[in-house]
Amino acid sequence: MALGTRGGSPYSGFMDVPTEITCVECGGTAGLLSAPPPDDDFYPGDVVAYVCADCEHRFDIVLDDMEPPDEV
Repeated sequence: MALGTRGGSPYSGFMDVPTEITCVECGGTAGLLSAPPPDDDFYPGDVVAYVCADCEHRFDIVLDDMEPPDEV
């Protein structure tokens, strides 16, 4: 497995994950519930969860790399 990849994924490199997003249900602020594993980062394909402080809806989001991976 190449350095910076996880689980055999063709994507490499960690991702910056915002601590807050705008709730798609009510427009409020949804805070990050997920934390990366100790001594690790978030990578494309990981699932992060947010919950809205206003409407209390939970959102599970699969992180996606905007650029296609290099050929494996």
